[in-house]
Amino acid sequence: MKNVDLLLRKSQVVTGAVAQDILSLKAQEVKGRARAKNNRYVIRRIYRESLSA
Repeated sequence: MKNVDLLLRKSQVVTGAVAQDILSLKAQEVKGRARAKNNRYVIRRIYRESLSA
């Protein structure tokens, strides 16, 4: 199996429920975990950045 790291990044403040769901760190993590599982990757580490710009 291959290892993979996830980088979750949110650099803008977004208003509105729909936009928050699309750009939230949690939504990115869910998508990243699903992609890793589908490609048989093992998640080694998850990095999170919030409002780093």
